[in-house]
Amino acid sequence: MQLKKIVTVRGNTKNGRHPYVQFLRVHYTSNYLYDAWPMIGKKIVLHINENDLRFVTAFTMEGFLLGNLVALGKWADTKHDMRTRKAINSKMADRTLQVSLEQDPVLVYLAYLSASKSKKSVVISADAVTEAKRVASEGGVPLVVAGPRPAPLPAIEGKPLEFSDTLIIGKKVPDLNALLKQRRFKE
Repeated sequence: MQLKKIVTVRGNTKNGRHPYVQFLRVHYTSNYLYDAWPMIGKKIVLHINENDLRFVTAFTMEGFLLGNLVALGKWADTKHDMRTRKAINSKMADRTLQVSLEQDPVLVYLAYLSASKSKKSVVISADAVTEAKRVASEGGVPLVVAGPRPAPLPAIEGKPLEFSDTLIIGKKVPDLNALLKQRRFKE
């Protein structure tokens, strides 16, 4: 299915922010658009394949082809559709799902769906399994169900480091035996 959307080319010449467009919270650009500084602020038409959001095709308002724009970051790694993108964005917005810049958001979402919420056994809701199967088959990646999560290690609290002039850093290490003998004689 093709979707047409009119978007504005964004960027900033003063700050050196190269031209890009944004669709569903993801930036898209190409080799041509990346260096097309005069396009900033202009409207263009995106032809979007709703079944594969890794790429979109861009046209000027007059109908001239600008080429394929690629999703920036790891969004271009795994095939995903609009439903999956919206689900990932929703989970990221409510902080249920956290994705770093080095991680593929689709694979992180898939791992989130297929992870067991129980600590003792593999228990995954039917809705999560169905969604995980759909995302895995759409992206062409294997579906792996994760086992129960290991119990977190208890946090160890220590004494905060105190800074003072009496620290022995850079000084000769004292002889502890001699210090103990001196203390015994004083008592």
